[in-house]
Amino acid sequence: MQVMPWHLKWLQKYDIYERDLYDECTNINVGAFILSDFMRMYGNTWRAVGAYGAGISPNKEQARIGYAKQVQNMYERITRQPASNQTAAHPSKGVVSEQPTRPTMVVQQ
Repeated sequence: MQVMPWHLKWLQKYDIYERDLYDECTNINVGAFILSDFMRMYGNTWRAVGAYGAGISPNKEQARIGYAKQVQNMYERITRQPASNQTAAHPSKGVVSEQPTRPTMVVQQ
């Protein structure tokens, strides 16, 4: 998940550092915790998603709106996709599935 630079100092209180975020489980737990905190503040809304991506500073309203729109557009694109990534191969060989790429964590500077 995306963890912003301004979260790093706060995470140090919990003994979590940037290097720890490269561990998939730690990254997802931290990202989910941060997002849930914004959802407590703003409810289960796109505004909470915007705050997750751009922070809560009053001068970041346009950035929050833009980030939320990007996520919403991607969400809509993904949910319109077929449920399966699999493509039929030669009938005698069954089905071949693509291996998804491994997710990566990015700390934006």
